[in-house]
Amino acid sequence: MNFIAIEKASREAGPALEELQLRGAILRCSKGFSLRANSLIVLSSQCGDWNKLVRCCENFFTRRNQPSVVRISSITKSAGLDSHLHELGYEKVKPSRVLLHRLGETTVISTSIEEVSIKKWLENFYSLHQGCEKDREVHSQLLDKAIGKCIPAVIVNEQGETLCCGLCVVNGEFAGLFSIVTNINYRQQNLATSLIQFLLSRAKITGATFAYLQVEDTNAAARDLYRKLGFSTAYKYWYRVKN
Repeated sequence: MNFIAIEKASREAGPALEELQLRGAILRCSKGFSLRANSLIVLSSQCGDWNKLVRCCENFFTRRNQPSVVRISSITKSAGLDSHLHELGYEKVKPSRVLLHRLGETTVISTSIEEVSIKKWLENFYSLHQGCEKDREVHSQLLDKAIGKCIPAVIVNEQGETLCCGLCVVNGEFAGLFSIVTNINYRQQNLATSLIQFLLSRAKITGATFAYLQVEDTNAAARDLYRKLGFSTAYKYWYRVKN
């Protein structure tokens, strides 16, 4: 499996507002929306002088009033850079992994799942993330920039209450799952399972062969759910944040 191709599909499905291509790395900034959209993403071990790269990263984020963040994955063989950042006082945070699943026949559990517009999906998503409304405008801009077919889906009850929502972006043979969230009052009802199966079914119809997603190592419940759905670990990544 070409993991570099998955990384590229993921960046295109989850773009940044601003990107700067460097040798073996990409600087991304999106007004602090997420670490992935606001970090130096190391693409290759051939990224030149580490001190120069780190200075470039720090200058880039300082000018934008953002903390200096570097994303390193297990597939780029950047152990030397990771150790260098540690010595400079960069803290390792959010160890995560990319999970991969080859799409097969998917049985969609009978639930009221609706494919909606991006605008409607954002309304549902932020109804479950009250207090994060400040992120909504940037989130909308990022989705507008996404490369691929976006499939936004929600589960809403008869009272109009959002129970679960999630997003799939199909880019070539890869389908990325993003922002899978269940209403805290309706967990343990297989809603996320139903929604993911729906999204995987739509992704296959759209032409995808593989599905991928990112999950933090500490999210044991989500990792167990994805394992039951046939996902397995492809590779790992983490962030280094300057203290």
